[in-house]
Amino acid sequence: MSWGKSTMDTSTPNGSKVERRFFRTPAQARQLAHEFTRHLPQPAKVEVGLFELLMNAVEHGNLGISASEKQKLMSEDRFVAELEARLSDPRFENRQACLEVTRTAFSVIFSIKDDGEGFDWRGYVADGGPSGASSLESGRGIMIARKVGFERVEYVDPGNQVIATALLQPED
Repeated sequence: MSWGKSTMDTSTPNGSKVERRFFRTPAQARQLAHEFTRHLPQPAKVEVGLFELLMNAVEHGNLGISASEKQKLMSEDRFVAELEARLSDPRFENRQACLEVTRTAFSVIFSIKDDGEGFDWRGYVADGGPSGASSLESGRGIMIARKVGFERVEYVDPGNQVIATALLQPED
């Protein structure tokens, strides 16, 4: 595994700095969310949003746990056990996600890509997010990231990459 492996590229044409980290576990996601947000104007808000997106990459992307499956496992108090089982399952053990962080003069751009198949993200990023009861059952992490943490949250087809932008200057 390449956890902790990092590359820094300071030679971008616009002077921005790029750092890339690979991760696969919830603990690694938590650590990265804290590490890359602690110096931002509103670190707690961005950390919450970033952690949600990183966890989506782990749970839904790399480990293939659907929203309905997660809900069922949580209602049976079996979600953590299933997460741990899948992390060591040969089908998933080589999957990892990548967090790429680009710092520009005015923003920090977080690009998260997982090794999963992706998902149809369009219903989750439309104004208001998913409608009806499903909004409580799935899409919570995306909604939190959009409402609390970031100026913009955009998905790249086929849905296994998300790009979230945090401003360095807080809005008035």
